[in-house]
Amino acid sequence: MNPPVLVPLDGTRESEAALDALGRFSIDASPVILLHVVQPGIGATASAESPGIDDERSQRRAASDYLDAVRHRMRDLLPDCTTEVAEGDPRVQILVAAKRHGCSMIAMTFPEDGIVGKVLFGSMAGRVAGATAATMLLVPRQTAETDPGAITRVLAPLDGSAASEQAIPVAVQLADRLGAELALLEAVDIEGRFPPSTGQLLPDVSERFRQGLRDQADHYLRQVAEPWLRPGRVVTWSIVEGPRPSAIVRACRPGDLVVTVAPPRLGITRWLEGSLVDILSRESPALVLLTPHDAPGPVAAFG
Repeated sequence: MNPPVLVPLDGTRESEAALDALGRFSIDASPVILLHVVQPGIGATASAESPGIDDERSQRRAASDYLDAVRHRMRDLLPDCTTEVAEGDPRVQILVAAKRHGCSMIAMTFPEDGIVGKVLFGSMAGRVAGATAATMLLVPRQTAETDPGAITRVLAPLDGSAASEQAIPVAVQLADRLGAELALLEAVDIEGRFPPSTGQLLPDVSERFRQGLRDQADHYLRQVAEPWLRPGRVVTWSIVEGPRPSAIVRACRPGDLVVTVAPPRLGITRWLEGSLVDILSRESPALVLLTPHDAPGPVAAFG
């Protein structure tokens, strides 16, 4: 049996979008644990069914009923599904549960103001996230509010470093499983390296410099792609211009899955804020798979 997948739910429809995302991966070989974290004094699930319940016992009962209802509703999509109610700080309890159950993945929606942001940006949780071996599947808010359909393209954003290339085996695994295109992508920040004012004064030099950067990036992508070329596997590579986070976001479209690697344990909280993952979660329609830096490679939940 594959290791379980943890899905934290806070009672909102947005958080439940992570379940729909999981359904698109056909992970029926992996058990799924639905987790709700009760915060005494704050109220139970933030839904119309259980507004403002302060009694701790009632909170836990309401949370359990909510999770049972979700499990029943998703029984066809996720047949091997259990529930768990924890108590305390969601930033800690989500990641503690993942470690306790040996989860291979944490799947969650990334709402604007919800527990996911706290999980990823809280200082204590940042340290736990940096230490966990679990992959994170992040469902941006835009995806939660629409039906993006099947995943048709798996993107691996590269920057020329060996660290960024660690995402490729996972991207290949998922592209093959989903029958999707494998797309290698590199952003070239030409204006950041060659000011526009210089280009206006020396247009010919500016154009040669720009073309040189694109040729260099194209050569790199071809080299990286070559070992992964196989009959029946669609592998593409492309170059986008501009600062890396915003350029990659512009390249994303509905039906995309972006696979990237988390940084080393130290500094993960600072890295996430303002990073590619942060910007993708707020501005992109793509799902994001964040694979741990310490344990790159195939994701157990995907077989």
